[in-house]
Amino acid sequence: MNAKHQKVWQRPWQEYLPGVILLVVCLVAAFFLFAGYIYNNVHFFESETVAPTCHSEGYTVHTCTLCGEQQTNSYTTAEHTYTAPYTVREAGESTVGMQASYCTGCGDCVLTELPPLNLMPVVYIEGDLGQAAAGATVTLSYDSYAVSFTTTAVMKVQGFTAAGFPKKNYNVRLYTDDTLLNRQKVDLGWGGWGEQSKYTIKANYIDCSHARNIVSCRIFGDMVRTRKNTIPELQAAPNGGCTDGFPIRMMHNGSFFGIYTMNIPKDEWMFGIDQNKHPYSAILTSQMHSSTNRFRANTDLYHTEDWDVEYCSTDTDIAWLNESFNELISFVKDSDEGAFELLADTYIDVEAVIDYAIMCFVMYGPDNWNKNAVYVTYDGVKWAPSLYDADCAYGLHWNGQSFWPYDSIDSCVPTTISYNRAYTDNLLISHVLYVFFDQFCDRYWELRETVLSDESQIAAFEEFIDSVGNENYVADDQRWGQPNPVDAASGESNNIYQIRYFIRRHMASMDEAMRNVRRD
Repeated sequence: MNAKHQKVWQRPWQEYLPGVILLVVCLVAAFFLFAGYIYNNVHFFESETVAPTCHSEGYTVHTCTLCGEQQTNSYTTAEHTYTAPYTVREAGESTVGMQASYCTGCGDCVLTELPPLNLMPVVYIEGDLGQAAAGATVTLSYDSYAVSFTTTAVMKVQGFTAAGFPKKNYNVRLYTDDTLLNRQKVDLGWGGWGEQSKYTIKANYIDCSHARNIVSCRIFGDMVRTRKNTIPELQAAPNGGCTDGFPIRMMHNGSFFGIYTMNIPKDEWMFGIDQNKHPYSAILTSQMHSSTNRFRANTDLYHTEDWDVEYCSTDTDIAWLNESFNELISFVKDSDEGAFELLADTYIDVEAVIDYAIMCFVMYGPDNWNKNAVYVTYDGVKWAPSLYDADCAYGLHWNGQSFWPYDSIDSCVPTTISYNRAYTDNLLISHVLYVFFDQFCDRYWELRETVLSDESQIAAFEEFIDSVGNENYVADDQRWGQPNPVDAASGESNNIYQIRYFIRRHMASMDEAMRNVRRD
């Protein structure tokens, strides 16, 4: 080591002390600056959750372990803690019951109504129904779990054939008072029907199950809603422009008058007709099994019992309606296959006719091939059929006195489709099924996977029959003694068991027939 370096290392330590002190001061200052930054800018929180009470909300509070600062978030609403509900008053046949629950924290009590065991609405009639053939003015009261009202009504016997039965159907028009000058619109709180002034009360005399008409039409309504290219007003109408309804108990002058159904009438609101949008609209009902109802002869709507004009947008001026419907009949009866295929969509809703035919096959509705069909037009040119009065269906004979033999039913399935004759000789149906044969077959199998499956049909009947209840069926039978034959094949009377048996057996026959159906 040379002399120069020896001098450096041999300096006294005191010469380094100022630098060391400065370094220490800087380090201490840096430590306190860093500690201050941490204190002022960094928090170490501990969280505590406060549960909600009956009257105050819950929250989570976060407290810093360094500085004590608090932050609160995660708020939860105040809530009661209730006991399981218990019954304080049992529901009766027609009276509301009550359940109670108490809050374990503050004792708050919540009461909940239990609906009556029998939710069926009751219609009370005060007046002389003996005058109903011409129209009886009565006082009508309606009482259900949701809706109650009293009003003046005119009740008139409805139905060409049913008028001869002891238990009658009635068309009902509601008015504000006895002058009958102003209609009274009411909402029955069912089915999204809205406020209406006209309804139909159906006796279902030939069908003591009260189910066939409504359920068949509900199934058909489901079919309408699955169509792809049908008249849009039909799909938007209540139940697809098909009748619908619900069971009611009727009282007449204080006495039980039977089980009926409250139905959509054959009226413009059934089809969603708007006079402003549809100035040439109309509804016709087929009343007979005649040549005009089979589309084999023209008609005169002014002088016929074959067709009933249910509604015409121009009231009594039906000249255009008579001309329009005869144009449809003439087109059907006079067209060859080529002309029919070319122009069918101008005059008829092809999908509606196909669905109507399928439903007649499925429910075996012998009274519906020609009679009891409802035809609607929204523009005075194009017509569509819809289902109505399907009470003699699913094996029941037209008068309710017997069931069709199953070997007869098995023969009434599609076998050979010809252009000029099909089943009950309805030319409109035979032409459509022949010309649009592939569409007919495809539509059947499509529906069998959905609304026409055995399970879907049976479930629809079970739901309706359960809603009536055995006690009501017994009371109705005691009042009217409706026909209730025994089905020889199933051994059952007119009940859900016979209907189930029919559906499973007949639909198996239908499937076999549709696998082999052909055009002739």
